[in-house]
Amino acid sequence: MLVDSYHYGIEKETDRALLELGDRLEHVHIAELHDRNEPGKHDGSPQAFDFHHFFCLLKKIGYNDRISIEAKWSAPIAQVGAAAATFIRQTWDRASAEDCG
Repeated sequence: MLVDSYHYGIEKETDRALLELGDRLEHVHIAELHDRNEPGKHDGSPQAFDFHHFFCLLKKIGYNDRISIEAKWSAPIAQVGAAAATFIRQTWDRASAEDCG
């Protein structure tokens, strides 16, 4: 199974839908919901996708594998790629299964 944060947000999926994947989840794609830009592009704005919550759901089901950026880059990757990677790592590290309730 694969989960994509963009489609998860667009389709207004529930936490339960992701949690039910359990150990069948094999891969994750991520992008901002607004404009499908790279993760972190809208951090701190009302348009930002809640990656913290999304990641804590992944941790709740024990996911600790690949996460791929599947997004439109807002600028050349050489300019924004490192910031996106840092955002992802920091958000992943801050998320915990307990955050999901």
